[in-house]
Amino acid sequence: MKIAIISDEHFPHTGADTEVIVNTAAALGDRGAQVTLIVPWLPGKRERLDDICSFYGVNPSFRLAPIFGWPFPSRKLRLEKMFHGLLGDLHPAVRGADVVHSRDVLPLMIARVGGIPWSFETYRRHVEEKPWLPPVARALGVGSGVGAVAHSDASRLDLIRMGFSEDAVITARPGFATERFAAPMSREEARRKAGLPEHGPMVAYVGNITPSKGLDQLLEVARRLPDVTFLVVGGNEQEVRELQTQVGGLGLRNVTLLGHRRPSEVAPYLFAADALFAPGIWANVHSGWLAKAFPSTVLPGVPLKLYAYLASGRPIVGADLAIYRDLLCHGDNALLFPPGSMDVAAESIRRLVSDRGLGERLANRGLELVKTHTWDARAQAMLSFFERRLAAGAPA
Repeated sequence: MKIAIISDEHFPHTGADTEVIVNTAAALGDRGAQVTLIVPWLPGKRERLDDICSFYGVNPSFRLAPIFGWPFPSRKLRLEKMFHGLLGDLHPAVRGADVVHSRDVLPLMIARVGGIPWSFETYRRHVEEKPWLPPVARALGVGSGVGAVAHSDASRLDLIRMGFSEDAVITARPGFATERFAAPMSREEARRKAGLPEHGPMVAYVGNITPSKGLDQLLEVARRLPDVTFLVVGGNEQEVRELQTQVGGLGLRNVTLLGHRRPSEVAPYLFAADALFAPGIWANVHSGWLAKAFPSTVLPGVPLKLYAYLASGRPIVGADLAIYRDLLCHGDNALLFPPGSMDVAAESIRRLVSDRGLGERLANRGLELVKTHTWDARAQAMLSFFERRLAAGAPA
């Protein structure tokens, strides 16, 4: 099967969305699909497939196709998104594809006009975010493509509310790279490999550290547990400096900021921990005159980090949020605390540090749950879905 994936993201990048896109492209390629990833051309930078695959730790089993656009790409303004959406469908790989797949709406609208079979992907819950959207989506013929791929059951139901038929939407979860967790390390071995203190309790957080990710909660828990080392893996240089300022302002000596690590380098930091922390995160509400007429909220999806957390075989302490409960169950494979209750979060960590048996039981249940959530399983589900829909004569 020939699949063209159009993305206006910049590669490589630390965002979880780019990690999902590249891992999906590689997994589909590993499964035998002919995949072309169509991305913006970045000035002053030659995108090399081997470099991108090395960054994300995947096989170069797909083709990279940078295309020129205008204005020059920028991570801040992203003005080139419109042009990439228009020009992406002009690439020869799109015309020869069995399916053109994207998380971006504009290229799919162009594909529909051009009679190209298309498929949409999202982790979001668009109808919840924009209550006015369903009639607009139906008027645009949202249900006329091959179908849609959702990251969770909640987003799948949302897509059905938006206008897709139940048969035209599947849940194909992101996952974890099995080879990175195939040979688990002991805490002591992992700490030696990562150059971390070999003794004493340790809690790790891996992921982005922007303000909406809840790192202020981690600092509050660290303040309550001065004898526990809190390891933070993630963030660019500026974000790390800003968070370090907060750490210094609170007088904390038990928080270590390591900055960003490539996805292929993360596993030892998870293995090194006695527990993994998943703070509460919140929605971004758009404001301004346009938002008054068309209210819009960006709701967080199930964090990609949870799959790696579960795969590491370490117990998780997380906020009791719906997006976490999609994978985590209090007392079964995690300890969940009421959002905003840092005292309960701290007490949960104390329990895991003092009761190693409880931690192992929770971790083993997590491993049992996550073993079917791999990138290969995702690719297999997507290919089966595309084949079924195309064989049934799904319209373009």
